Amino acid sequence: MFCRAEIRRLKAIEKKLNDMNCVLHCVLKESIEEEVIEFSRDYWKSQERLYLDETKAFFKAVGGGVLRKSSLFLTLINPVKMHKITQHFKKIGERTPKNNLKGEGLIMGGLMVFKRGGEVVYSHREKEWGDCAPIEEVLEAAKKTTTS
Repeated sequence: MFCRAEIRRLKAIEKKLNDMNCVLHCVLKESIEEEVIEFSRDYWKSQERLYLDETKAFFKAVGGGVLRKSSLFLTLINPVKMHKITQHFKKIGERTPKNNLKGEGLIMGGLMVFKRGGEVVYSHREKEWGDCAPIEEVLEAAKKTTTS
């Protein structure tokens, strides 16, 4: 559900990214047909550059080699963490009209920016639910994709 907010933020700067010869790709961790259809229709607008990662290789890579999952129980009993996540929910709820709790929601994700050839020039690892990559950092990383 947080990926919808992240996608909306990235889609808002897509023209700037394209001008820097940087193209967005989206990696899904599971395939729930009605969710993929809704996501494609309302957020991604097509199925181009939309990939299903059945092995969770991307999620492991962005997690430093391990599939990182958030613990719902530990989150609920930690008041500081719960407050941060509540704030993320409020922000994301304002930006994203439709959220749901379908599917595997505990796997932590992130964002990576690659140069042509595969070199990673930026990586953002989601530390807690709703922790989105700062747009300024994404744009700065996109500039690096055009340099040698």
